[in-house]
Formats: sequence, C-alpha cells, structure tokens
Amino acid sequence: RAEAAFISLILSFLAQFWRQLLAWYILPSEFVGFVRRLGRPHRDATPGLHWKWPVLEVLESEDGRDYAVVTDPQSLICKDGVAVVVRFTVVCLVVNARKYLLEVCDGRGNVQDLVVGEAAWLIQRRPSSVVLSGQMIPDLERRIAKATRKWGINTESIRLLDCARARSVRLWSSNLTSSGQE
Repeated sequence: RAEAAFISLILSFLAQFWRQLLAWYILPSEFVGFVRRLGRPHRDATPGLHWKWPVLEVLESEDGRDYAVVTDPQSLICKDGVAVVVRFTVVCLVVNARKYLLEVCDGRGNVQDLVVGEAAWLIQRRPSSVVLSGQMIPDLERRIAKATRKWGINTESIRLLDCARARSVRLWSSNLTSSGQE
C-alpha cells in the first residue's frame, strides 16, 4: 500500500514536470484563460494551439460556459410589512479569466451570496405587490450585472423561481421573546 502511494506520487511529479517542459498548450473553445509569466499575468489566451516559454509560462483557464445558480429560499419582509419567501435562479458565465481568477475568490459562490444580499435589500424597500409580481427583477438584474462585471462574470438572466406570501417564523419568535415569553 505504501509502495503504491509512493509510485503514484512519483508519477504525479513526473507528469507535472513534463507539463512544465512543454513549449505549447491547447485551450479548448469552451474555456477562457490567460498566461502567467514568472507568476505574473502576461497575456490573454484565446482558444486553440499556442506556444509558450517552457517553465517560465503557465496557462490559467476557467470554464466559459453558462452555469446556473439557484439561491436558497429567503424569508423577507416587504416595505408594507408583508412576509414573503423568495428563491431565484441566476444564469451567468465567466468571460474574463484574469479578473475571475485574480480579483475574486470562489466567484460562483459569491454570485449566489450577491443575489441573496441584493434581493433582500431591494425587497425590503418595495411593497409586496411589486415583489410578488416580479416587477423588481429588472432592478435586481442591473445591480447584479454591475457587480459581477468587476469579477469577469456576465449575468445572462435572473428569474424569480419561487415567490409566495408566508408567515415568518422569525417574526413569530421575535414577538414571543420580546413579550418575555419563551
């Protein structure tokens, strides 16, 4: 067992060493990327076969295809005091690998967090009729597109997956604790 692990480690090291010695790279058409020279971003990479300086240059790439993010259900209170539960689906794609890999950590997770935060901010400032009808989606799309552009991500669409009036457990529990009952 120890010998197999050692052999696997040696083979992995040799494969990495071989990749460093290659004077070329191939970037698939569905990926976006850039080349680092001595650790610093040097140039953008386009799909296809390209030459590089062995050992000195390394290709960094990210999948550039559309992906969907579905947010967890959120229980929020609208401007008029109506409690709603909302859930969104966001379709986006990485368009600039340099920004995506260097400017943000875990861009896909950040998109979900951003949508949840911005949606909460908007919903708390809108009456329930606007929220339940989905009329606040264009405002949300603009805010998300502006924020994700800085990360090298384009937001294709945001959809209101679920939206319903709901009793808020937080309201109920805060009323109990504020009246002194537990």
